[in-house]
Amino acid sequence: MNQTKRARILNLIRSRPGIREPEIRDEVELHGAIGSYIRSEIDRGHVLVEKVPLEAGGAVATYRENTLKPLELDADGGVAGRKARAPSPDTLDGSAAVDIAVSAAGVTTISKGGKSVVLTPADTQRVVAYLDRINIDQILADVLQ
Repeated sequence: MNQTKRARILNLIRSRPGIREPEIRDEVELHGAIGSYIRSEIDRGHVLVEKVPLEAGGAVATYRENTLKPLELDADGGVAGRKARAPSPDTLDGSAAVDIAVSAAGVTTISKGGKSVVLTPADTQRVVAYLDRINIDQILADVLQ
């Protein structure tokens, strides 16, 4: 199985506690910061980072798994990938929830997902008049047949 760089980093940390950042970079062939790949595991406390002074001066980061909050494993014993976020209760059918707000001045805002429509009071009156003319029962009867 072809693992992601993130999974390879986490598996190295799990199998070799106290592994140093340069060793991880060499084995995973990274040129950037390791923390950017595993930031969520560090923030949640699954991976602990410690700066260790070098004999020649300076410091190097070492990584180890937190034994009190171990990394989650998949069926193969490797570090589990990120879980997909569960949809919010409003969007269980896969569609975004619709939010409708009417201000005291009569301005209506309809939002769905990242998009929104703002209706002036006159536009709002026209939409309400249109909806009043529609025979909802007839439309639903046609749809359900």
